[in-house]
Amino acid sequence: MNSIELNQTAQIQNIIGENVLVQGFESLQLGSKQDYCSQGSYVNSEGKQVYWSAAFDGHGSSDAISIIRRANLFEIMAKDNPEIELQRQIDEFMNSKHISRESYRSGATMVLAKVTFYETYTEIKFTNIGDSSGILYVNGEPIFVTKEHNFENGEEMVRLMSEGRVNTKMPIVKTSRAIEVYSRNKLLSKKGSYINFVLPDGNFMELSPSQSLGHLGVCGLNPTVTVFRILPTDNFKIVLCSDGITDMMPVNGVGSAIWLKFIQKSTAKEIVDIAYNQWKREWSVSQELVDKDRSEYIDLLKMPKVKFPTRGGYDDCCCAVMEFRKAVLTEWRLVDVSEFMPRLSNDIPIRLSAQIVEEAATSSNKEGYDDDDDDDDDLYN
Repeated sequence: MNSIELNQTAQIQNIIGENVLVQGFESLQLGSKQDYCSQGSYVNSEGKQVYWSAAFDGHGSSDAISIIRRANLFEIMAKDNPEIELQRQIDEFMNSKHISRESYRSGATMVLAKVTFYETYTEIKFTNIGDSSGILYVNGEPIFVTKEHNFENGEEMVRLMSEGRVNTKMPIVKTSRAIEVYSRNKLLSKKGSYINFVLPDGNFMELSPSQSLGHLGVCGLNPTVTVFRILPTDNFKIVLCSDGITDMMPVNGVGSAIWLKFIQKSTAKEIVDIAYNQWKREWSVSQELVDKDRSEYIDLLKMPKVKFPTRGGYDDCCCAVMEFRKAVLTEWRLVDVSEFMPRLSNDIPIRLSAQIVEEAATSSNKEGYDDDDDDDDDLYN
């Protein structure tokens, strides 16, 4: 098999009538080298062009993400439920080799967006599996962020319990350490919460996402599908990213507003670059501790400054973006203004001339934000 380039970068422009749909993605393998992005388009049964973007975040052994990287995603994404075909291909590969405990640990999240342009509306469809994130902006405003599939997702925990997929006596366990960014340079170190899945042999396996591709079907698949219909004249931007980005740039909860604003104004490469700088920067760290009476508290009295270790401390980062821009028509034509303005020396009339230019609106002046706003200038520091 041909080797696959792990770090990725790409950008293409699709002309939609007089408008432009820009697709671009970027990935940077900082940890286990298991993040992956892909984009493309196909013609559906109605004869409409469908544009799609997908981001995957592999975990455990690299088997699952390797199958996804080598799969014909351009064919698979044309299916109504592409996750079923991806799961089938992963299972087929895993069952072809000796199944061990590690086989159950191999999986990958998926967040997928499809865009279809109709005469009277634009349809945007999100399909989410796991704890990667999808964000939708319409006319510069963030209107939707996918809900992560993890232990905090009540619907997911009910599903797992009712399907008998978790240890009913101890469905959630706290082990190792996790981080939570709550400002630009401060984070909380706390115990990580994991879901305690039951394996076919009766043993248990701890996973962070409540569902995922792979894992030999132990998690089950129940993707969250969300569909939006917006006006054909609306500008929109879709951002899909792995948790290597959202761990450093939260898009939910405390501190998310500034990052949602930054992401709206940024390309896929800029988003990945900032996430990378966040992983490398120095942090003030508070600790989640347990008191003598077993009550938990957060110690803000001691906040040492630390950096993540170069080896094993960083997470992979990937981001895929689709941005629709209305065309802006600027017309410059030959104009004789001699009747309205004074003449120059030698009685030469002033004339203004240029050519007609039609161009797509650039991202340097996104609708909905003030270009003079410098609140996020130090994000690059």
